[in-house]
Amino acid sequence: MSRQPAGIPVGGQFAAAAHAEPDIALAAALQPRNNMPALGSAAAGYTDTFDEAGNLVLQVRLKNGKPNDAPDGTPAIIRYSTNPEGATHATFYTDGVVHDGSGDKPSELLTWSSGRTEIRRGHRRPHTAFFFRQDSPDGQPASVKTSAEGTVVTGHFAQGILQDPAPRVPARVEVRADGTRIEQRAPFGQLEDLPDGTPSEHHYGPAGNLIAEIRRHGDKGWDSDYGDPSERRYRDDGTVYKEVYRYNGSLLDSPTGKPALIEYAADGSIARQVSEPIQWDSYTKEEVRFNTRVTRRQAWPYTRKEPVPPYVPEPPKRTTG
Repeated sequence: MSRQPAGIPVGGQFAAAAHAEPDIALAAALQPRNNMPALGSAAAGYTDTFDEAGNLVLQVRLKNGKPNDAPDGTPAIIRYSTNPEGATHATFYTDGVVHDGSGDKPSELLTWSSGRTEIRRGHRRPHTAFFFRQDSPDGQPASVKTSAEGTVVTGHFAQGILQDPAPRVPARVEVRADGTRIEQRAPFGQLEDLPDGTPSEHHYGPAGNLIAEIRRHGDKGWDSDYGDPSERRYRDDGTVYKEVYRYNGSLLDSPTGKPALIEYAADGSIARQVSEPIQWDSYTKEEVRFNTRVTRRQAWPYTRKEPVPPYVPEPPKRTTG
């Protein structure tokens, strides 16, 4: 039985008038809603997962039932954000084990359409989805963040804890587009001055000159045991223009009686000062005065004395058959 020609009415309630043959529309390939390109392909063994709105949210490549990167290096698991400003989150695997970050392949890579990126190195413990940041066995930093403006922040970690990778090597370094550099030291798994009294944090200007020193204890701004201010800022010629005294992160007059904040004029005279003679200590539940600070600081009970031991995951077990 031949098909009714186009434009000729046919019998039935809904065909009492002439009609044209409908066009056949092909659905466009679905893409992530965060404007990032899809990284995996069916030809390379990836399986796509879409949300209820039809957005591509996940691509997974398995080999022998385990996540495994593609031969061209494309990561085994790729998550796409449904937020237009969200990140594409890629995780690299070998035989079901997250890559340790050695060589030219990280453990995870986050990418935003703005140009911002974040490289992560580390591991996942068995039976847990939590990712522990950890420097790679070949010494590469666990975290490298790059902003769209060009600022690069590098962080060294041991078992998920920020820590200096070697003596006198800062745990965190921030280099801004204008050349400004910030170095932070964490010798015992937290931002803290070195045992020899070296301040935890140093700031350098675009020309490489020191512009600030900041002392920390237990991640908080705190004067040294010897009365040095928690913060000292310098002019380009090396002269001091500001000193700040802190106890447990908050302003408090120096144990020697100096005001908590002092700003100096170019000739060395005091241009401004702020006095804070009393502070409430949330740990002892009592007031702290400047003349009791040194003994309390030396008795602080939460300082870690030994570095956090690094964790190196075992390599994946390979089977022969």
